[in-house]
This record gives sequence, structure tokens and C-alpha cells, in this order.
Amino acid sequence: MDVVQSKNCAYNLTVQLSSRIFGIGTPIHYRYESIISKTLIINSSSGGNYIVPTSAITHELSNNDQICTVTFYGDVKNAAGTTIISNLKLSVEFDANEAQ
Repeated sequence: MDVVQSKNCAYNLTVQLSSRIFGIGTPIHYRYESIISKTLIINSSSGGNYIVPTSAITHELSNNDQICTVTFYGDVKNAAGTTIISNLKLSVEFDANEAQ
């Protein structure tokens, strides 16, 4: 089945993972069959610090394809748009068993 998972992160950021998952076994355990897309939703208008990506968004599957870790690098900026942290690595972990 196709699913979209979202996680709110630091720096006014939401990471969305669109994927296809399938269930196996009894009880059913879900696994990622394919990753359709990875999207960063940056809310710089809400005030406070926010992150601007400086690299491609990558993913890695682990734990028998049950976990998908989305990783990218970005610059953290303050509300005025000034960079306060450069090239910060951010990783977000999604679990296929939390998607259904």
C-alpha cells in the first residue's frame, strides 16, 4: 500500500516520506517495498530558527527494510536569514510498522 509519513523536526522542519509498504508474517510486520519521494517542508515564516538544505536528500533502509533513515545537510538560519550553523547533518528515522 502507498503511505505518507511525516515527522516534525527541529528548526521548523517537517520531513515527509512517501513510500510503498507491504506486510508479511503473523503477526504482520511491515517493510518498505520502495521509496517514492522524500520532501522537506520548511516553515521559515513561523519565526525562530529554520534550516535550508545544502545537499541532496538521501535515504537508507535497515532492519530488514523496516526502518528508513532520511538524511541531508543544511544551514540553520535565524529569523533574519543569517546563517548560525553551517552544514548541519540531520537524520530522521521512519518505521514502516508505524505507517499503516
